[in-house]
Amino acid sequence: KLINQLMSQVLVQQISQISLKRSKPNSFIFILLPKDLMRKKLEQVEFYSLSFVLALSGLVRLWYYLKPHRIYWDSAVYIGMAKFISSGGASGLWEPIRPPVWPLILSISTFMKINPIIFGHVVQFSLSMGSMWLVYSITRDIWTKQAGIIASSIFSFSSIFFFLGFRLLSEIP
Repeated sequence: KLINQLMSQVLVQQISQISLKRSKPNSFIFILLPKDLMRKKLEQVEFYSLSFVLALSGLVRLWYYLKPHRIYWDSAVYIGMAKFISSGGASGLWEPIRPPVWPLILSISTFMKINPIIFGHVVQFSLSMGSMWLVYSITRDIWTKQAGIIASSIFSFSSIFFFLGFRLLSEIP
């Protein structure tokens, strides 16, 4: 009788250990893999999923950039301020109430003999992709990598970020 009780206690302990091993990685297949290999596989999946989110967002943004769209009044003012800076006040306009950093960035395009609208869109595209990476990095450091991927995908396709990403405004960069 004592041997049966000991055997049943050992069996219960073994079953509970197996169930704990299965519940940690969310799949019983990972029990067979060493920890380093399992960690490497999970990092690859996370890298590919983040790359997929950034690539999909980038492709959607490029598709919208290639469609014709209007230049809003504020965007035109920033372009005029960039012309004012690059021409030394000979052409363009200056509004002192506007922040001067975005027109300074856009004025680089006139020195390079590039259309300021196209240059502004390229800069905004790269800064918006960087913003998505920054959201991922901050969320990854505070919570987990999976939460970072989810936050980056929600941020990249949010309507206000998506809408303002195509306007040459100072809020996005």
